[in-house]
Amino acid sequence: MDLKTLVTPRNTIGIIGFARTGIATAQFLTNRGVKVYVTEQKKRDEIVDVDSLISLEAHGVKFEWEGHSPYFAESVDMVVISPGVSKDQPVFSFLDARKVPIISEIELASWFFKGKIIAVTGSNGKSTTVSLIHHILKYAGFDSYLAGNIGTPFVSVLDKSSNKSYVTLELSSFQLDDIKYFKPNSAIILNITEDHLDRYVNIDDYKKSKFRIFENMNSNDRIVINCADPIIASSEITNSSEKIYINKLNKEGSGFFLEGMKISKKTGVGEEIVLLDAKDSISLLGPHNRFNILASWALIDNLNIPIKVLRESINTFSPLPHRLQTIAEINKVKYINDSKATNPASMEVALKSFKDNSIILIAGGYDKHNDFSCLTDLVSNKCKFILGIGKLGKDLVDLWNKNSEYVKTLQKAIIKAFEIAQPGDNVLLSPGCASFDQFNNFEHRGQVFVDLVKEIEERNA
Repeated sequence: MDLKTLVTPRNTIGIIGFARTGIATAQFLTNRGVKVYVTEQKKRDEIVDVDSLISLEAHGVKFEWEGHSPYFAESVDMVVISPGVSKDQPVFSFLDARKVPIISEIELASWFFKGKIIAVTGSNGKSTTVSLIHHILKYAGFDSYLAGNIGTPFVSVLDKSSNKSYVTLELSSFQLDDIKYFKPNSAIILNITEDHLDRYVNIDDYKKSKFRIFENMNSNDRIVINCADPIIASSEITNSSEKIYINKLNKEGSGFFLEGMKISKKTGVGEEIVLLDAKDSISLLGPHNRFNILASWALIDNLNIPIKVLRESINTFSPLPHRLQTIAEINKVKYINDSKATNPASMEVALKSFKDNSIILIAGGYDKHNDFSCLTDLVSNKCKFILGIGKLGKDLVDLWNKNSEYVKTLQKAIIKAFEIAQPGDNVLLSPGCASFDQFNNFEHRGQVFVDLVKEIEERNA
């Protein structure tokens, strides 16, 4: 059955979760004349976007608050699930019993998008990579859109786009869990490291979710394979898509390479094209961002953007907030916001970006059951003091057995860091954990850090 045929006025589409994605999906479906039934765990008076709620109610959208009932499951022909919703709730048993299709918003939007899709997933680096691709395309004159897990629902760009448009999607494993036919024109898994083990059985289960990005791609499409990642490099990708390799030559003798800090492409005729040399200074800090630039280039190389334009666009790209973002320098001490570091691998990248024994690290938060013992030696070399916050902060302080203190809150961590920091130090918020124990999301946590640092800066001006 072609599920797209269910998106008609004669059917009712259910939406589980009424946050940013759920709201945009409800608006898209309502505009197409489709009946919509939304179910949400929160109370009605807890909804932040009241204007959208009132508008959708006025257009006949049905709502169910404070839980997902069997009645909802009995009333819908298809369900669009928001990415943050866990399937361990009873309503999913009722939906399965009725064989109601469950899809992600990414899947739904892909049915109606007429342009080209560039898709990026991975444990780390997704947001910077997709933002950079979008920036390059805009700079080069393409009709480009940015959507997905980065914050803009895919359905929100459909009415603005055409068959000449490009959309670059940041995709989480949760969004990929519920695709059916979704097929990008160009795709990459940047890397795979332990993450979200509170939602997946093990890393193999998590990996399967990530690899779904490729499952519907065919000979007209291109897959970029990061051979520097051991999990990706050891995985067999058997579909007929064109394979583009990073740090490996394909059978035609071409590939993309990161050698030290040099980014280059080697062609099948023995030519080497250098995008950035090791000495080139750019706004994106760290070797991990050199890799993100390389991945971006490999994904859009078929668009024949001149090297000069690529270089110019990279040099005009501003780093994203909450990702190794330097907030201030106070008394010759730098304060860096890396709130987006929500797993050990992203914390590792941050630590490697600084000199030995120069970091006062603020770490901890919501426990996603990740293993931090692999960072013990790196923490020992890079950090002169550790400040633990949140639920996991005390465990990290105990694990690393270093000059440390469990201070519980971010505010206390900033106060303590200011007291002990010496000229040349870096006060680094790189939590390695999710934020949900004390904050709404990583952006909220990062903004609190920024505000606290600015208060100290003003007092010491």
